[in-house]
Amino acid sequence: MSEFNTPTSSEVSAMIVKFDYPKTTQYTEIFSNFHLDRVVFRMLDQASGKDSVVKVRKDDLEGELEIEKIRGLVASYRFSGGHFDAVGVKRIDGKVAIEMPYLGRSLSAIGQDMDLDKYDGNANGFRGFSPGQIEDLLRRLDADQMHFADNYGLIHGDLIQPRFAPSNVVYNQGLNRLLLVDGEAMTLSTDE
Repeated sequence: MSEFNTPTSSEVSAMIVKFDYPKTTQYTEIFSNFHLDRVVFRMLDQASGKDSVVKVRKDDLEGELEIEKIRGLVASYRFSGGHFDAVGVKRIDGKVAIEMPYLGRSLSAIGQDMDLDKYDGNANGFRGFSPGQIEDLLRRLDADQMHFADNYGLIHGDLIQPRFAPSNVVYNQGLNRLLLVDGEAMTLSTDE
């Protein structure tokens, strides 16, 4: 039995229709997650070019708290030089769709692609970061997250799931930065 919940293509397509996204919108990626009552997918509006990630969950107090955390997190990336679309919210039948800008590919997905490239000999994929780039990326990630903690009183507490690479860290190629995603994993920061 898998530890992940991965909805089907038809389930995700039905959600796009249910939440009344434009008819020119199609999902491009479905993300596995650990919660049976949540669905996360990436979608692209062909007409506007808007690339976003949507998380559908129960519309309750925890959902409201997550919305506010995500809004703060996305807004904080202006400090990093990012200018992303605002977080959108749609509600229907006790569910909420939280629409966030697509921030980049997860380090897990990048690592899997690098492994596949090495296996099949295809040299078209991303070849990784140099030690200097890694050091720079981590230094800027630390600065970004300390800025976020100082301004919002929150810190990301869920970077690595057991037996998996960091799933909540994405690489934004345009900014050349690592960004954290998943507002649900934000928790109050302490002196530790």
